[in-house]
Amino acid sequence: MLGVIPRTRQAINLPAYATADHARSGHPGDGRAASGQTRRHKEYHCLGEREARGPATHPPSREKIMNRRNTLAAISASLLLLSLALSAGDASAQSVKSVAGSYTVVSVSAYGPNARGRMMLGADGRYSTVIARATLPKFASNSRIKGTADEYKGVVEGSIAHYGTYSVDDGGKAITFNIEVSTFPNFDGTSQKRAMKIAGDQLTYTVTVPSAPGPAADVVWKRIK
Repeated sequence: MLGVIPRTRQAINLPAYATADHARSGHPGDGRAASGQTRRHKEYHCLGEREARGPATHPPSREKIMNRRNTLAAISASLLLLSLALSAGDASAQSVKSVAGSYTVVSVSAYGPNARGRMMLGADGRYSTVIARATLPKFASNSRIKGTADEYKGVVEGSIAHYGTYSVDDGGKAITFNIEVSTFPNFDGTSQKRAMKIAGDQLTYTVTVPSAPGPAADVVWKRIK
């Protein structure tokens, strides 16, 4: 007489084909037990497959997509506002150190088209500047002290130079030249405050006290890189 197979953990974990053969062999333990073992084996097998695949993934919902778009739009708007604020703050952020450098003249109406000129703004607060027309008369005598009246007149009217100290005032909206020496002696020992604006490498100030009669005029300089 065959003994009854105990319903142990090992019996439960038998492969599907073993439990099926056992049911067909007529051994004690009816078909329901074998069927139950087979179902349990399939459940274990399915569970293993799900664990191997990992958690199920789902495409992002419409709400999540909209939230992402809104976040990106908000970031873009913030960056735009920041860039505008920095641009607007360029003038107020100017100081002696930020404007320091070498500049070449771009335009100055008092000295005609294609005027020549250089301006040096030192980080130590000292400056020098010289401006001249596109051409100046040469002295026929080849001597600076033996020029003709017309030669002297052409040079004096067509050029100016001065140096001294400077400061950036009014929150970066003005530059003040404290003139120590000038080729126009009337400027010696005077201070001239000129409205200033900066756009990129371009510095513009307005001369309100010109060395020759005339209205206030802008002088445009470009930083030399």
